Amino acid sequence: MICWRLLCVLLVLSSIHADPDTVESKVDPIITCYVSTWATYRPVGGKFDFSNVVPSLCSHLVYAFVGINPEDSSIKVLDPWNDLEDNGGKGAFQKYIQLRNVNKKLKVSLAVGGWNEGSANYSVMAASPVRRKTFISSAVKMLREHGFDGLDLDWEYPTKRGGNAADRENFVLLVKELRQAFDNESHSSGRRWLLTSAIGASPDVIRSAYDLRSLSQHLDYLHIMSYDYHGAWEPVAGVNAPLRGQSDEDELSVEKTLELLLSSGAKKEKLLLGLPFYGHTFIASNVNEKPKLGSMTLKEGFSGPFTKEKGFMGYNEICAELERNASYWSISWDERSSTHYAVRDTHLISYDDPKSIERKVRFGMKKNIAGMMVWSLDTDDFLGDCEKTTGYSKFPLLRTINKAVTAALQEREHELAKNKKDHVKKNNSSRYTSLGYFVFIGIMTLLTIF
Repeated sequence: MICWRLLCVLLVLSSIHADPDTVESKVDPIITCYVSTWATYRPVGGKFDFSNVVPSLCSHLVYAFVGINPEDSSIKVLDPWNDLEDNGGKGAFQKYIQLRNVNKKLKVSLAVGGWNEGSANYSVMAASPVRRKTFISSAVKMLREHGFDGLDLDWEYPTKRGGNAADRENFVLLVKELRQAFDNESHSSGRRWLLTSAIGASPDVIRSAYDLRSLSQHLDYLHIMSYDYHGAWEPVAGVNAPLRGQSDEDELSVEKTLELLLSSGAKKEKLLLGLPFYGHTFIASNVNEKPKLGSMTLKEGFSGPFTKEKGFMGYNEICAELERNASYWSISWDERSSTHYAVRDTHLISYDDPKSIERKVRFGMKKNIAGMMVWSLDTDDFLGDCEKTTGYSKFPLLRTINKAVTAALQEREHELAKNKKDHVKKNNSSRYTSLGYFVFIGIMTLLTIF
């Protein structure tokens, strides 16, 4: 009887060491798609509205933009005729929201701010408890009234462009109070609103504008605007969104931005890497020179037929031009930045295409960030004009992101499964070692007894 009881105790003790370590599983990545809603006014071929969206390709849509009233800091609609149904308006708010009927998991948020809104009015709002309260209550009212799933803050940028040093702290107060108001709304309605923010990518903005550790506590996601590192505003031809900089010391790159954000306290599970569906254009200052990256340029690029903005071309404009006039353009690949650039006479375009987009996606996913963000749907090849070049009938860049994210997720899950298997194997080995040890002690004890 003594032997039997002792052996039972030994088996129980050894089983304690056999519990495998738990391995945390990763959440599905996010693909957030901004829509610049003024694209509805572009000419035929570039005109974009809700009917062009493929809802299954995005987990989140962000409707850009609404603004704020400088008088009291309440939220205001910037384009009533396009956004609302009142007075014969187009009702784009509701039409984008109704895309949830096609993709039941789709979330549609409303973005407030943007480059054209500037920073000064947002700085004034964030500095005043009264104005913050007005802004927040008007935001709650607008989301509730129209049925949006959340609010995206696109303040460009705290402490910059007419802001002041106090913006950094005040932005945290604003986000914290918004989160509390949204949580209160959730308790009463049972519906949780998303709270996100677009954040600048330059080291100067990141260090000055954002208390990332605090913001990460209250925001659902931070949308990294990891593009516009270089453009026609500079005197040399550069890359819009280089994966890596011109040298190891160059901080203007996707790689360095992500490193800085993570080292500054941003939570990786809250970060979305921004991917540009456009390129920047340049004109060489020397008319006798065929430009390349680094060439001296005029501070004014050329424009595309739809976006009509000097220094800027949507990917849909770029791929169509390169396909239509292929014999006039020479296309090169810059390995360091992982970017293509095209040259014709004195003109140069630096741009992202499926190859460069895939590299950035895989880079970001290996950092275990939450997912990707795109600016913006309306400049992808949404009509499929470049199918011959891209191999996709519509949305080649967005489909590349979906494909690359899925592949990266599968690799991540495979690695998790492998790690779990290794943990189990290791613990099984430990269990048998422990069992052998306890059996040995038990036998020696029995021999002592008898």
